Amino acid sequence: MSDDDRELLRGIWRAHVPASGQSSVEQGELLRCLAKLEDEATRNGNINFDEQHLRLRDHLRSLLLDPTLFTAQELRLLAEDLEAVGHATSPVLDEQVWDRLEHAVARWCRAHPEPLARPLDPDLRR
Repeated sequence: MSDDDRELLRGIWRAHVPASGQSSVEQGELLRCLAKLEDEATRNGNINFDEQHLRLRDHLRSLLLDPTLFTAQELRLLAEDLEAVGHATSPVLDEQVWDRLEHAVARWCRAHPEPLARPLDPDLRR
């Protein structure tokens, strides 16, 4: 991931990701979802992986798989990466996968620079 991506994502984290709970803007929620999934995989080995994690992954999928932002080849790889992070029994430990997903979030956020409000999901507990 580039330094520009890191700087952008750090700024989004500071501005839009609360200490606990969901973000009220899509940019922050994308980053929060990705961080939760990566932490569960790399720190916990997906020991606590459950349906809530699939909800996080599906939220990423719903916004990132955007053919106006990514080429067909990029979309295929993103879809594969998102599928891989959705398996409880095989945590993704490959840093390249997480870097690609972080880069995709950064690209999405650059394409949507203004905070996009999102309703909080009362059924999401992670």
